[in-house]
Formats: sequence, structure tokens, C-alpha cells
Amino acid sequence: MSVTKQKILIQYILPLPRSLESVILTLSVSSRLPSTKLKKPTQSDLYLKMKTKPLLLTLFFGLSEAAIAITPIYEWDEFDYEWPSEKARQKALQDGDYKPENVILDDLVIFENRLFLRFSTSSGKVPWTLAWLPTDGPKKNFPKLNLFPSKKLSEKWECNMIHLIKAMRVDSVGRLWAVDLGSKICPAKLWIFDLKNNDSIVLVYNFPKEILSYVYHQLSLIDVVVDERMTDTFAYISEHYYGTLIVFSLRTRSSRNTNIVMNENFDNIAMSSGIRTKYRYLYFSSRGKSGVYALPVFDLRDGKAESVAPTLVGNKASGSFNIIMDSKDILYFDVLNKTLIRTWNTSLPFNETYYYLDPDESEPKFCLDHNDHLWLLTRNTVNRRSFRLVRIKVISMNVTVETVTTALVNFTQVYEWDEFDFEWKYFILKRNLRTIAHAPSEIAVFEKRLFACFFSYSHHLIPFTLTWMPTDSALKSPKQYPFPSWKFHVKGNCNAMQRVKSVQVDSAGRLWAFDVANGLCPRKLWIFDLKNDDSLLLVHSFPENTKGRAIVLHIFRNFIQTP
Repeated sequence: MSVTKQKILIQYILPLPRSLESVILTLSVSSRLPSTKLKKPTQSDLYLKMKTKPLLLTLFFGLSEAAIAITPIYEWDEFDYEWPSEKARQKALQDGDYKPENVILDDLVIFENRLFLRFSTSSGKVPWTLAWLPTDGPKKNFPKLNLFPSKKLSEKWECNMIHLIKAMRVDSVGRLWAVDLGSKICPAKLWIFDLKNNDSIVLVYNFPKEILSYVYHQLSLIDVVVDERMTDTFAYISEHYYGTLIVFSLRTRSSRNTNIVMNENFDNIAMSSGIRTKYRYLYFSSRGKSGVYALPVFDLRDGKAESVAPTLVGNKASGSFNIIMDSKDILYFDVLNKTLIRTWNTSLPFNETYYYLDPDESEPKFCLDHNDHLWLLTRNTVNRRSFRLVRIKVISMNVTVETVTTALVNFTQVYEWDEFDFEWKYFILKRNLRTIAHAPSEIAVFEKRLFACFFSYSHHLIPFTLTWMPTDSALKSPKQYPFPSWKFHVKGNCNAMQRVKSVQVDSAGRLWAFDVANGLCPRKLWIFDLKNDDSLLLVHSFPENTKGRAIVLHIFRNFIQTP
């Protein structure tokens, strides 16, 4: 079987219909890589496999079960603070020191019941760069941000105050390490706060000129990780502009530069725990390049080498803005310009696994709590001022695969297309529309029918958005039939389907279809009874002011169960 270098996940981890214990489809771009054996499936993802020529639809049958729980935490239309007074807020607005539409959340970390947030701004001004919120407080929209550690330290008037935090981490004993870029007149510094002792200051370390340039525009501090040892604790800080790694020792309260010899300047770093290997490794990643590099950290601690060369251990599908490591040495990373999160088990050869996708959101920022639950903040792709924070928890992951002599799964090719064509009602309609070469966004199976939804941002190019075909057709490339009939696919008619983005069939034989509509019609949830002549059971229109469209989609995909 020829496999490809790139795969695109189009559905979340979810329990699949009982009529097929597991259906795995893969969306791939042809790359003519050499044949390789099938790998054991690790989760019941739903993929679609597509090559540019021809288009292949392939089913893998195995036995797999997995699910994730997505818990909404907060939503914002804009970020605001707990100001000392309304007068202070109005003055900041008038002076241009606070522009809500320009405040951007760059990073977040969690310790116990507090979420720490790091902010910057597209205009160069942000009133306060570090804030916190409770993780277990009342769930409400638009929560105001609490200043950290205090208003006094956040005023920026003097060099002994916090100016612009560029990276932060919390260690195992509750110390918050925050890298401050400083200002044009104040040096960059490292702050360490004791979160278990009233947020008291453990240390403020000013980086000397020989370590970090005092020329402000030449500073590019990106990320920090903390390496805790029995006799010392180190902080590794990535500096993009010169391609160096700053190594700070808490015991000696000193720092040094180490040149990182790579084919590209690195941005983000993450460190393994060493529980599966003899040594801890530091991993390097770039925002502009796909390479992942690794280096044993003992090469950094002793300070003997002025330059070190990490080893290339894999190539991601794209660069990443964020990489983090969990307690089991699983590396999490995002894909540029998408809310697509992938993982790699660093104790195994490099192999990307799809963890989370939301096409309605962008610019993901994420961190892990002490239970390795992922906290994810995203920005809506349509309403750019809309942000949401959710917690993602894997609630089951059990895999059993039957023994097969030649492969770990049975592989059966069902259909093959060069392009999708439809059963046309009138020939004149076919002249005005076109066959399409892009794949369905999702599929579902019930008994002897395969259902597919075709979603396009240019919806007029698709004659109908929800189709069906038999699972046992004698044709090599069967045409798509409109589901449930032609009258449900009238463009511009709000009583008909416009753009179905997700489809699923429950164990009672009900088909659930989520219609995101076209902007003129409301979003709808359609439910049909497949056991009763495809009769319509319910059409639910979501109110225009419904917030968190993606959350509705998550609930639909993951938690709708048979009563």
C-alpha cells in the first residue's frame, strides 16, 4: 500500500456507529512514497483518503473505541481587565494605552486552580502583560482579567517593574518563571514567583549585555522550559534573532549563551521527562520550517560547549507556533494557520497523530494541566474578535485488533473516482453546475447505505450537499444521490439544506446532519429516520445570537447518544 507524507483529519475522535465497529478513512495527497506495511490503528478517527488522480475511498475495518470530552470554560469578544477604577479605564482608552481590539493572548499556563495568561498587542501597547483567572470559578462569558502579581509591579514606569512577558512556565514546586523582554531603556530579565507563597518574588535576574543585547529591536525571546535537577534548576530560553539558547542556573544565578547549529533559526522548545529514555531531551521547532530537532540536555548543563548541533528527528507537515510535552513524553504541536493539533510519542520513531481539529477556529494557544488535560484557546475565523477557551480530556482509548497474517487490519477498496458526479434530475442543471474533485467533508454508514456531505465555501458549485450511495454497488464509481430527495437541496431556500458540514448516524438509525447554512439562512440541525423511509423527524434552527458555533458542532459530534 502506498502511503503519503501528509494527512488531513476531518473529524474528531468519537464513538462510531455500531453498524461498523470502526471505519477509518484517510485524506492524503499523492507523494509517490515507497510502499510500507499498514500500521496498527490507534484511535477510531474518521478520515477520507484522496489522491489527486484518482480519488480513492477506502474502508479499514478494525475494532477501536475512543472519545474526548470538550468542556467550554470562557468566551470573550474582547479582553478587559479588573481596573482600579472606571476612571482609570476611560483614561487608558482616551490615551490609546488600551485598545481592546488590539489585545492578543499569546500564551497560557496552569497551576492548581489558576490560569495564567500572557498578552501582547498588535499596536505595541498593552496595559498589563500578565494576568490570571480562576479555573474553577463560575463559568461565564467575558470574565475580566486579574493582574499578576499586582498592579504595582505591572505599571512599567521603572526598570524594576514588569514590562513585556514573552515566555512563561510553571515548575513542579509551584514557581512561575517569566521571561521579560524589557524596554528600550530597561534590560531583559527573568522573574521567578512563588505561587504557593502569596505570589512572592523568588528572584529578579537582569540579563547582562554580553548575554542579551540592550538594543531592543534585536531581541527576540520566544520560549522557555525549566529543567529541575537534584542540585540545581536550569531555565532554557530560546532567542530567535541570533539563533542561540540562553542557559540560566538558579543555583549560581548566572547565565550563558549556547549557539544552536541548525539549518534554520528555532523558535519553540519543549523538554522530555526522561521516563522512557535514559536522558532528557530538548526539542526544537521553527515557525517557518517543518523540522523537529532533539538534543540531550546534559550537553547544555555543563556549559563546556559553546555550540551544539541538535539532531533532526522528524519533519512535521508544517511549522508550528506552539510545542509542549506532557508527562508521558507526548509532544503536542499545532499546524500553521489552522486549529489542528497533532501529537507524537517521542519514545517512538517520528509519526504524527491527529488529536484535534476545528475548522471554525484559528490561532490556537494551548497548555497542559497536571492531569495532562489540554486547555485550548482559539480565535473565531469569521468574527476575529471572538475568543473561546475549552478543556479537552480523552475519556476512553481502548484498542483491539484482530490478528491478520499480512497486516494488522483488513483492507478493502470499495470505490474509486476521478471526480464526483451526481444523479441529475434535469440535464439543464448539469450544464450550470459542475462535477467536483474535492472530497466529502464527512461520511457515515448505516446498513447498506453510505452517506456523504459535501461542504464548500462556494456552495453554488455543489448541486446538493448531502448524498447517499449503496455500499455494495457493482459500479466502480457510483454517482451520488441527493438525500433524502431533490426538494431538500434548493439553493437559497431556507426550508432546504444549504451547506451540511457534519453527518452522523446513531444506533437507532437516525441520521443527524449539521447545516451551517449560507449566511442568509439560520444554521440547522436536521434529523431523519432511516428506518422509516428517510422521514424527517426534526429541524432545529439555532438562534442568530447563539455563541460558540464550534461548541455546538462539538456537542453534536461527540455527545449525541441514543436515549
